[in-house]
Amino acid sequence: MSKGKKALIWIAGIIIVLVVIFATAYVLVEKKIFSMLSEQPGVKIEFSAKTGNLFTGYTISDLTLKQTQSRNDVPPTVFTTPRLTVHWKLNPVGLTEISWDEGNLAISLDNGGSEDIMIGEGSLLPGEAGWLESKTDIDIGQIAWGGALSVKIRQKVEEVKAVVDFNNFPSRLLSLFGEQPRGFILPEMVIVEMELDGPPSNLEAHGTVSDPLTRRSYRF
Repeated sequence: MSKGKKALIWIAGIIIVLVVIFATAYVLVEKKIFSMLSEQPGVKIEFSAKTGNLFTGYTISDLTLKQTQSRNDVPPTVFTTPRLTVHWKLNPVGLTEISWDEGNLAISLDNGGSEDIMIGEGSLLPGEAGWLESKTDIDIGQIAWGGALSVKIRQKVEEVKAVVDFNNFPSRLLSLFGEQPRGFILPEMVIVEMELDGPPSNLEAHGTVSDPLTRRSYRF
């Protein structure tokens, strides 16, 4: 066998070994990432299938996200959606899209039942420099609630800003998250205007709760 053929075989062998090593590493890294996501303390993630890759992002089918422990006075919740898509770029690193189909947020109640809150389909796409933002308001809750959400998130997932408005919010749900001031008796439905901002791990909320009949209100 000539030296040229031996060199070609040698090079081909190295390429094959590198491909196998890369493919194995890719599978291990992908498995590790999804394992880390599904094993967060107090959180359980389930899904039926995923498509995509580590370089551009994934589409998750039949996603169920369970918060099994109460956090910051928020009771356990379960969010479900038929599809969640998260896309990103690597150079420079940053998110390029987050989108989801119409889903449902179930909040556990003290009596053992749950309250279902519809989350309308939506998407966050590049807007202002360094941000993904919703182009239109995202519907929240029953139509009678008149709930809407506008949100934007840093493409490096370091900050979130959101505005939530409810024209008719069930006051029984407010009791799950806090207490009204002494002497302030909430009617069955209230007006809620709320802003959230901060890093994803420590979002802070502030706003007002108003009685639509008396116009009395308090800030939180």
